[in-house]
Amino acid sequence: MNRLYQRLHLQPNAKPSEIRQAFLTAARQLHPDKQPGNENANEEFRMLKEAYDHLMATKKTNLTGIIVEPIPLTEWNKLELNDSEIVYQTRCRCGGQLSVSQDQLVSNNDGLVPCDNCSLYVQIV
Repeated sequence: MNRLYQRLHLQPNAKPSEIRQAFLTAARQLHPDKQPGNENANEEFRMLKEAYDHLMATKKTNLTGIIVEPIPLTEWNKLELNDSEIVYQTRCRCGGQLSVSQDQLVSNNDGLVPCDNCSLYVQIV
């Protein structure tokens, strides 16, 4: 699903502790000091660290138990309903529907979109 999760070999429903453990395991293998002959080692490690930092910053549970999961806008389906109305949609991991209009997207500062079937909120990144 999300390339950031794939980079750490995780499922989108991974807990922060699982994200951290996956990062530490991968970091031990991909650290540039462990790969002296690999010209791409710095870039690979930077991408791994970026994925970890982004997932840890956005994958959080707030006081009401709402889980926030990041999904890039490029992974949403764009529907042009008429000349002036555009809607973005994607499926939730529960099978529910996430939907946001272009107007809502512009006015929604935090980019959070609720699932119509479960308590998950998705953050458009």
